[in-house]
Amino acid sequence: MMGKVESFKMHDLFHDLAQLVAKYVCCNINDNDVTTLSERIHHVSSKKAYLVQLHRVKSLRTYIL
Repeated sequence: MMGKVESFKMHDLFHDLAQLVAKYVCCNINDNDVTTLSERIHHVSSKKAYLVQLHRVKSLRTYIL
């Protein structure tokens, strides 16, 4: 029987690489972030409803509020 995995550890270099690659397809909007998005962004999440220019985003697949 397999146990439940609670957490993972990732080397800092792999974490930095993952963030570098993901910034072109993912965006997490916080209080101080710019609300203009690239046309190539696929996934957007935010904690509050900001005025985001979603009409410019042609490849949006996920918007989580």
